[in-house]
Amino acid sequence: MNWLQIVSGPVIGGVIGYFTNYLAVKMLFRPHHEIRVFGKTLPFTPGIIPRRRGALARAVANAVSDSLLSRDDLARMLGSDEAQSAVAEAVCAGLDDFLADRTLREAAAAMIGDERLNGALSAAREAVSRRVREKLAEMNLGTTIASVAGESVLEKTRGTMLAMFVSPDLVASFTGPMAQRIDGYLQTDGMSRIDEMLSAELDGLLNRPAGDVLRFDADALKARVREVYSAFVRDHAAGITARMDVAATVEAKINAMDVAELENLILSVMKHELNAIVNLGAVIGLIIGVLNIFL
Repeated sequence: MNWLQIVSGPVIGGVIGYFTNYLAVKMLFRPHHEIRVFGKTLPFTPGIIPRRRGALARAVANAVSDSLLSRDDLARMLGSDEAQSAVAEAVCAGLDDFLADRTLREAAAAMIGDERLNGALSAAREAVSRRVREKLAEMNLGTTIASVAGESVLEKTRGTMLAMFVSPDLVASFTGPMAQRIDGYLQTDGMSRIDEMLSAELDGLLNRPAGDVLRFDADALKARVREVYSAFVRDHAAGITARMDVAATVEAKINAMDVAELENLILSVMKHELNAIVNLGAVIGLIIGVLNIFL
């Protein structure tokens, strides 16, 4: 037996082992689709994983939902400190962005709509105007002003020659009509002026930057958001996670993947292991070739 015969056996065994395992690994994924000849599907087409993708998807989905990402795990994730902080930060950042470039009127309109805002403003103006009228009526400003004016006249003329002509009865004779005129003015033209002033002040307030008017303590708001979010998750986590069907989502994702994409995904995880299997085939073939030399 010459050296060529000695070497050829192990080499051929190694090559056969290598390509046998290489072909077996490739047949896990290839061909991606069935091949039909004369209306008949060729054996081993498509590959094992494309043919059994549905079963693979269900198995992976069940493993994920039962062992890797259960409902209890989801509930803990929802209620974690990281989730609370993320929600609180998002709320503050969102509120800052919302108020940054808007006037108070624009911010209110964005939240409740122009029609409802205009209705609310109209109702507020009417309520304030009505309340001012009521308070003015209760205060008897006309009588108060006329009384103060009469007393002032009497005080100024007391001890002078005019006191002979300016008596309390005389003063009362013009303070009474004065009070009526003042009350009448306040309830008519005066209220119109007051309404104009109120409208001007309200419009000025609404046209100010919302961020200047609605200032908030970011730390206090974050603490409050965390508190509310934590309570919400505590009370509703079971209902939320019950609607989060992880298994169905994972299964649908795998089934929706292109076969080539699925192959790349599996190879990205198991490439080294599958290459090890191919190389192991070469090693085993080489060993068998060496043993055949001595048999």
